[in-house]
Amino acid sequence: MGLIALGGTTFGLAEETMAFYPMLIPVFLEAGYDTMTVVATIFLGTTLGTLGSTINPFSTVIASNTAGVNFARALPLRIIMLLVSLGAGMLSTPLSMLKKSARTQASPWSTTNMKKTRRSFLLLTHKLTRATSPGGKN
Repeated sequence: MGLIALGGTTFGLAEETMAFYPMLIPVFLEAGYDTMTVVATIFLGTTLGTLGSTINPFSTVIASNTAGVNFARALPLRIIMLLVSLGAGMLSTPLSMLKKSARTQASPWSTTNMKKTRRSFLLLTHKLTRATSPGGKN
């Protein structure tokens, strides 16, 4: 989440993250996380990074120049806002994941059949990602 937020705070990484979902979903699933954790990590990372735009030329610099204010004047405040919001996001995502896993421990979805289906989906997603990427091999 920190690296994605770094992209959000420097150049407004948001729409560009669509490519991260098919790449990171198999990695997170293999690590034992669910897809909501992937969405939370990527979406919150970009949103919190853009919220605390430190040197984003597309929003912070242009807006400051239009208002006639030096963009570096409020840079320390934006850095503090970025660090506080990113810390809250990095703390809330694992906590909500742990809370959800405690609720779904006795769920019928956590059977062996679902694990096989999940693994098949993981392999299919990986193969589709490789097949559709430029220069990818099957």
